[in-house]
Parts: sequence; structure tokens; C-alpha cells
Amino acid sequence: MKDIENPYFDSRKDWNEIIGKEKANTSMWRMFALLELIPMVVAICGMIYASQLPDVVPFIFKEDASGGITALGIPNQELKVDNRMVANQLALFIVTLRQLPSSLEIRKSYVSRVKMMSSATLFQNVLAPMLREEYTAIGTGNQNIKVTTILPVNKDTWQIDWIEYKNGTETGKYKATVNYIRSPAKYKDPNELIWNPLSIVIKDININRVIAS
Repeated sequence: MKDIENPYFDSRKDWNEIIGKEKANTSMWRMFALLELIPMVVAICGMIYASQLPDVVPFIFKEDASGGITALGIPNQELKVDNRMVANQLALFIVTLRQLPSSLEIRKSYVSRVKMMSSATLFQNVLAPMLREEYTAIGTGNQNIKVTTILPVNKDTWQIDWIEYKNGTETGKYKATVNYIRSPAKYKDPNELIWNPLSIVIKDININRVIAS
């Protein structure tokens, strides 16, 4: 049957075609919007994951007798620790414990390191009172030390000898027996691992002045 020419029917037909195209465009853009949500969600998840990662990842290097540097990797429970590395860290502990710098900032960093490398009981009952007494006695002066020998007594016990100088003058020779454990699981913060890469925790220390014979 031949369509009857009618301006009203023609207008409605044109309108229906326009509405149909708009519906098709709307459906297409809705689909594009849904597809764009996928990479957006992935990006947000990636940003959340990255924000939870540590900003600093410590890396350990070892220096040999000739000055060569060997990369040992990121400190963890699998790190192969030898006596030279332990000796170095214990010597640094003695330096931060017994050396008394005149700078307040350096004093604070020394106390923080001693606390970090000590058990809570040892620091609270022995080392904190010792540091308080020593810093009060030295005032604005300074005390330097020179580690002379550091030797293992057994697996977890070392003997350390050093000389102390107050304001440039030698004041005595000292000897300490240090008992420690390694506790890699204790430290999570990379900043703490930089200060104490071997995760050494001093359990006990016995300091004596060497009396000249």
C-alpha cells in the first residue's frame, strides 16, 4: 500500500529518526564511559599500593681491606653476616654510647641509635641513666673515644677495648663485654634499617675501667 503523503506523518517520522540516533549515541557513550572505568580503577589501586610502599629501601655495601666496595643487597633475614660486619656495628654502638659530642643534635642522634640497638629493659634500667649522668657531667664539653680492639668471645658475646679522651685529654682505658642477639623481624622501618642494618639488639653490657698495673 502506498504511503499517503501527510506533512504530520513526515514530521513524526523525521522526529523518530532523530530520537533513534540520539538513543544510539547515548548507548555508545555510556559503553565508552564504562570501559574507561576499568583503567581508572586499576590506576587508583596502583596508587594506593605505591603509597603504602616504603620511601627508602636500604642497601648494604661491604668494604674490603683494600677499599673495594661489594654490594650485599637489601638487609633481610637471608643476609649473610660475618664477624667483620658484626664488629663494625658493635664498635659503632660503643662510639654512640660512650662518645659525648658537644652538638645537641648529634647527641640526640647518638641516644636514638643506642636505644634502637638495645633491648628495652637494658636501655631503660642501665643505658639511659648512664647517658643522662655522663651528659650532665660533661656539660658543654666533649668526650671522644678510640676503639682499640674488638674480639668475639663466643657466638653472641664480644669484648671491646677503647680509650676515652675528655676535651682532648686521655682520661682512661675501658673494656666492655657485650652480649647481643640479631632480631631482623623487629625492624620494619627502612630508616631504622639504615641505622641498624644487621638488626643487632644488645641484651647486656658490662663496662670496666682498665687499671694500669
